[in-house]
Amino acid sequence: MGLRSVGSVTFGGISSGLPTDEIIQQLLELERRPINQLSAQRDRFNAQLQIFQDLSAKTTTLRNALREIDNLALLGNGASAEEEFSQFGATSSDSSVVTATATGRASPGTLTFRVDNLATAQRDISTTPYATEDDAVGEGTLTITIGGQPPTVVTIDSSNNSLAGLVAAINDSGADVTASILDTNNGATPLQLVIQGNSTGVDNAVTLTPGGGLGVTFPPTPSQAAADAKITIDPTNPGPGTEVSSSSNTFADVLTGVSLQLIEANGTTETITIEPDTDAIVSAISDVVSAFNAVTAIIQEQFEIDPSTNRGGVAIGAPELRSLLRSLQGVIASQLGTGDISSASQIGISIDTNALLSLDEDELRDQLAAGFDDVRSFFAGEDGFADGLREVADRFVDTVDGALTARIAGTSRSIQDITDQITAAEDRLTTVEENLVRQFSALERVVSEVQIQGNFLAQFLIQSQR
Repeated sequence: MGLRSVGSVTFGGISSGLPTDEIIQQLLELERRPINQLSAQRDRFNAQLQIFQDLSAKTTTLRNALREIDNLALLGNGASAEEEFSQFGATSSDSSVVTATATGRASPGTLTFRVDNLATAQRDISTTPYATEDDAVGEGTLTITIGGQPPTVVTIDSSNNSLAGLVAAINDSGADVTASILDTNNGATPLQLVIQGNSTGVDNAVTLTPGGGLGVTFPPTPSQAAADAKITIDPTNPGPGTEVSSSSNTFADVLTGVSLQLIEANGTTETITIEPDTDAIVSAISDVVSAFNAVTAIIQEQFEIDPSTNRGGVAIGAPELRSLLRSLQGVIASQLGTGDISSASQIGISIDTNALLSLDEDELRDQLAAGFDDVRSFFAGEDGFADGLREVADRFVDTVDGALTARIAGTSRSIQDITDQITAAEDRLTTVEENLVRQFSALERVVSEVQIQGNFLAQFLIQSQR
């Protein structure tokens, strides 16, 4: 028989002989039944919440995989979904001379050209020699003009009247040039001022005009003149070919969707080959298939019946699961595209009885080789396969009104409501326990007093009979 205490009183049916501790425990267990029911309900909601959150994360992954193919923000240049899908690659005949990139706006083919000239920035070296960086350069101004831009005037006074001070003043002026000191190791005055433009191309030619008492002079012809990069397209065809120039060594969109980066001007003929990057496309579609299966696997797991309990998963009754699965299956079964390919099965995508996809990569590659535009139209065209799946995913995981988003929020609120109810019920149960302990304690005191009185009376009668 246990002891139970309230305040400074400890008892366990000592006077009455009743199992008061057990009686109180059984009464509390009866009072706790609603709390246990609430706890079980909360456990079910927590299990459901985990399923909904996992499903939402997997659906978001599916949407992101689709956006790798059908997301205009990746290019940011107004390209269509089909252009983004194309994933063209460009291969240079000599990457030490030129490298190339291609976007989905490119077209398969070759580009033949000759690199005639690299773009350069102007460099001026003063004719005034100096012995040390602290040598005076005089006081005055240096006006720096770049192309047709407004000039920048650098002022030299007693605070910075040195070669080092002039270099610092030029670099701090904001002009698009960099000043430095050249050490020629020539005699007693080996130092010379070097000013080089930061930008290449003839439009960024630099004009330097000393003024006042500034004693720095520059030759009329710069050490290196600003020059544009030049290439000649089709130099081996009849005629002189077509000359194209750029202020930098990058030729953006020299052909639609094709950009060049010049490295060396060696006068040889180079070739750029543009073709679809089949590996990238197959990889992107494979990622979509994997992400799709991750979503449907979660749903199917909830629909599986456990033979030992004859019950499905904790979220089997959630309508969002069936709705999402039906919507995804609907896209798979749809006739899409405007070309000869109108179903997923034609590009090697099949679906089994558990709504899981499989991809035959060899068949996909064959279709890409035989009819690239048809595959592109089916998968990434307007209202195409990728677009349809992405719209389904958006409908369920949109952060504002997505069906799974709403379900997660509602389930979280239910869990919090139940938690609040359990907390309140636990507080009430504590009060009930305290009241029961007091009541049984009072009973024990009464019984104890009656026993004391009875013992006293018995002793009195015994003594009276003597």
